[in-house]
Amino acid sequence: MPCFVLYFCRSQVKDVLFEPVRKTQDAMFFINNPDDMWVPCGPKQPGAVQISMQELAAKGLGKEVCVDALKQDLLLPFLG
Repeated sequence: MPCFVLYFCRSQVKDVLFEPVRKTQDAMFFINNPDDMWVPCGPKQPGAVQISMQELAAKGLGKEVCVDALKQDLLLPFLG
C-alpha cells in the first residue's frame, strides 16, 4: 500500500508542477511585457495579441515566452 500512495503523490505533484506549462501551451492570447517577454493573458487585456505559443516559436520568439509562475490556485484542485 505505501508504494501506491507514494506513486499517487508523485503523479499529483508532477501534474501540479506541469500545470503552468499546460496553461501557456493552451493560451491563445499573449501580451508583450516591458521585459520583452510574451506572457499568456486573456483576450480582453489591453495589448493582447491573438497568437499561440507554437506561432510565437515559429517566428523565433519561443525563448521569449514566459511560463506563469506556480500559484496557489493551481494547487487547490489537486488537494481536494
